[in-house]
Amino acid sequence: MFVPGFRKAGGATQRTGTVILKRTYNVNGTTGTLTPAAALPVFVQDQPFNLLANSDFEQVSEGKPSDWEAEAGLLITTELANDPNHRLKVSNKANGRVTQKLTFEEPLGGRQFVFTFEAYSDTAAAIQNVQLEAEGRTLCVLNANLNTVPTRFSAVGTWPTDVQGKEMLVVLRMATQNARTVFYDKVQVEEASYQTVWASDTTLRYEHDLAAFKPEGDMIVVGYTDVIGLNRILVNGSVWFSHNVISVSPRKKALAGWELRAVGPRKVDAGTFPSDPNAYPLSDPLPSDFNNRFYNGYPRSAAQAAPFSYLSSNAQVTIERTGSVTYRVHLRAEQVNASYFYYAGVGEDEQANWRREAVGMQLDTLVIEPERNRCYSVWRGAWPFNNHPEASYRQLVVSGSP
Repeated sequence: MFVPGFRKAGGATQRTGTVILKRTYNVNGTTGTLTPAAALPVFVQDQPFNLLANSDFEQVSEGKPSDWEAEAGLLITTELANDPNHRLKVSNKANGRVTQKLTFEEPLGGRQFVFTFEAYSDTAAAIQNVQLEAEGRTLCVLNANLNTVPTRFSAVGTWPTDVQGKEMLVVLRMATQNARTVFYDKVQVEEASYQTVWASDTTLRYEHDLAAFKPEGDMIVVGYTDVIGLNRILVNGSVWFSHNVISVSPRKKALAGWELRAVGPRKVDAGTFPSDPNAYPLSDPLPSDFNNRFYNGYPRSAAQAAPFSYLSSNAQVTIERTGSVTYRVHLRAEQVNASYFYYAGVGEDEQANWRREAVGMQLDTLVIEPERNRCYSVWRGAWPFNNHPEASYRQLVVSGSP
């Protein structure tokens, strides 16, 4: 993929032309051997762990939670319950349904999901058939007795292989009696085989791949948090990340997950944008204190050797748990090259007269999923796009070893 973007260079904002090449592999975690696999797309949007929008009911429109639908006769509101934490309040119609539709790019058949939520009621009550639905079938059906104490419920299920639909309905329920009120919070649907800690849709399984430039190498390890003790991720024998897992019930989502962009140290790297709405649109798309490190998504708190170098094409990654190597990824020493061609106005505008410029490509991102025995790498190259008039660009060529 090619995308335009911006970075800081010598303290000034520079428009970039950015080339992105993504490759996906199956991993033999014992030997580290990689085999080319069906390619994941270049992600143009973030991919959260929790597939639900507004899963904590904090987004409100006219007193009702956004992204959720209630059937006729059912009353839903967003309840503060005397604290800043909003909850879904459901009343008035026994067994009434509150739903959210999820749409997928591939059929649901054979895919496994975990459905969890927190619920309680104003007095003793029962809920039935809180569930996932697709093509008239159900999955992760939960029936429960509620009281005034918030309780977490969870179910795991796999859709039959013949389910060809790409839409899934998440169904919450009113109590089985009209005279009850039910409260829901922290609803979560994940494509996984086990329950993890709750998180809203800001906690990412995959971050989008469209960074204009990464000044450092990035490493992410998804899942693999089921062993208590010291976990380390090493690259060519050097410790990049160290994380002490203290609990596995429920499990954390990632051994080395994406740093959130909207808070903490990564937000600081984004720089200071004007608070005055009249200042927009900005004459400079990046504030003066923007740091290119903002484009790097590695977890800052676990990083042991940052700033990280770019990954070598034959890098050997090992994951240690409680002192023993339990997983390996050995990159394949591939080489990637890119060049762009432009017409400088000399001679006829034909390929023989176009000028060529090489683009340095760096292997700047590696995302490992040990529980799926899969990883993907991202090669990226960027150049000062305004070096030439935009209308003069003619061709971009990317090549690489198998």
